[in-house]
Amino acid sequence: MPKDPRIEQLVQDARRIARKAGREVDAIDLMNLVPPMLPLRGGERRSVCLHEAGHAVVGLALEVGDIEMIVVPKEAGHMDSTSGHVQWIRPRGHNRSRESYLDEICMLLAGMAAERVHLGTEYDGSGGLMGSDLQQAVDLATLMFVSLGLEALQFNEVTTAAELEELRRSDPVLRRRIERLLEDQLARAEAIIREREDLMEALVAVMLDREVVMGREVLRLFRGDSGTASAT
Repeated sequence: MPKDPRIEQLVQDARRIARKAGREVDAIDLMNLVPPMLPLRGGERRSVCLHEAGHAVVGLALEVGDIEMIVVPKEAGHMDSTSGHVQWIRPRGHNRSRESYLDEICMLLAGMAAERVHLGTEYDGSGGLMGSDLQQAVDLATLMFVSLGLEALQFNEVTTAAELEELRRSDPVLRRRIERLLEDQLARAEAIIREREDLMEALVAVMLDREVVMGREVLRLFRGDSGTASAT
């Protein structure tokens, strides 16, 4: 997992407070700096549920993995860049096809796609920070072009997100090619979501009622067993 700069800043601020008080930092210093939780209600929570349902539906349709659970808490902190997530169980293999990379990118963009299809707009939860949907999708696409031989016969020894970003900054042609690939996969995700409108609505209804939906329930809905999917 990438380091969260927000947490690092909280730790630094807590240490500064402790130093000024002439003592060691303790948990109370951190707790006093953590912003209060606020409830997610109405349209705000529905938009988060739609976003995560998009990931789940497209990911299952493309068989990118199995869902362990979907989590959409009913409260979130001021500093939270996202208010939910889909926990995937994904097989590990020695070789991956070009199609598997495109499927993963499509799944990563499916939250944004769901917002476009069902809400007619996008929210900022897909990007903004390291580890976001957009950051992961852009980096995967970059690797396909510059290192893996899946979109171009090029090889660059890159191992970090910063190195991938530097390649993009220095190559406007590469940036355009990546953008086109992502636009294609976003459109693909939108098409999958439109084809499964009833499933999306059924899944969102379950998610609005609970903070955690287990993968087996999502799979039952996906398979059309909506009569039992909402059971606990």
